[in-house]
Amino acid sequence: MLDLLTSISASLFVALLSVLFSHILSERRSFSNHLKGLIAEIRINTKVAEVLRSYMEEELKIIDSERMLLIPFPRFSNASFELFKNLGFLMRVNQDLRSKLIDAYHYMSILNDCLRRREELAFTVSSALNIAKEIKRKNLEFALNIINEKIFPLLNEIANLLSDP
Repeated sequence: MLDLLTSISASLFVALLSVLFSHILSERRSFSNHLKGLIAEIRINTKVAEVLRSYMEEELKIIDSERMLLIPFPRFSNASFELFKNLGFLMRVNQDLRSKLIDAYHYMSILNDCLRRREELAFTVSSALNIAKEIKRKNLEFALNIINEKIFPLLNEIANLLSDP
């Protein structure tokens, strides 16, 4: 009888260990996959920042002639970051990377708001305001400053941190 209990206990222990091991592997795989998604999103957002900088510089050159670029300005994506954060994975990366990710996505959100404001100033009733052109200029200068002074440096630092072993 004692042998039977020992055998059952050992079997249950092995089964629990295999479930635990399977769960740990699944978590690691999930973290790795979501980190790859975040890295891809950061690469895409770096390209978006490059395009936005080019468009904004061009639009600042022509703003005095009462013209504007009629091409759609791309927006930054944050879906992978939000998923990474909501799954609790953000807490598993080192503090420096976590801080830079939070800051970068904060500034990208601000820039997306600037782009929305740009469109409101161009295509709504507010475009008829006497000061609309000056507001457009200030908005573009502010957005360009965020890209050059905040977003690009942060994205470069994040890329360096993620490429380190």
